Amino acid sequence: MNFKRIEILFIFVFFFLDIFLFFNYQQTVNVQSNSEKETTVTDAINEMRKDNISVPKVSSTRKQKGYLLSYSHTGANNNEKDSAATNLLQKKVTLKTPITISKKNPVEDLKKFIENNSEINHAQDYVYSKDLSSDKHFVFVQKFQKNLFYDLNGQLSFDLKGNVISDYLISHIDSLSESKEFETIMSEEEAIVKLYTLNEIPNNTRILWRQLAYSWMLEANNVSVYVPTWYIALQNKRTKNITIEKINAFTGALWKASF
Repeated sequence: MNFKRIEILFIFVFFFLDIFLFFNYQQTVNVQSNSEKETTVTDAINEMRKDNISVPKVSSTRKQKGYLLSYSHTGANNNEKDSAATNLLQKKVTLKTPITISKKNPVEDLKKFIENNSEINHAQDYVYSKDLSSDKHFVFVQKFQKNLFYDLNGQLSFDLKGNVISDYLISHIDSLSESKEFETIMSEEEAIVKLYTLNEIPNNTRILWRQLAYSWMLEANNVSVYVPTWYIALQNKRTKNITIEKINAFTGALWKASF
């Protein structure tokens, strides 16, 4: 008998059982309690606007998503754990010859660098993320099929000093596969309302962007599990400071974002 396969099977059975129990518990709590102001989504959106929270037009569509599995990963020391509970750290690579980036088309220059650099394995897996990037910081995230990864796993990033780049950070998730079982996830509208009812969206806030991407959840027997996650960027209207909130799209649980 393949005891390792049986052990892994039990892990995922308990994983989905936890999700099922959480949803049932959450439904019971929603019926019995008004503590989170969850009368209707419309009421919540109206309350947010009264609190001077700028809410863009969002979708109420619930998608079907599964989890992603990785049986190995590269780009860092797998024995290390970072403070945000991701399962690997990025590897820093120093360039032998720094590269000069144009001010007009920095992203295009970096795309060409990635494509032509033989030291970057799986270069075709990385796509530019405008959400996670800034004027001096450029982030390319890993893409698997149509799914993006938005945490430190599966990420390639560059910091521009002047108009020169001398190093980069990289991690890559290997041996990915998608589960055959799919579950209904929260809509982006529900995710934003959930944040509000958890008091995670202060008054005088602008919702800059929201993105459904995958995030690492757990690791067992060298198998990493990634789940669909809503990433929501909030900007303080007065200070212009930006924070990114992260919600498990299966359970609605609030997670700490790591970038």
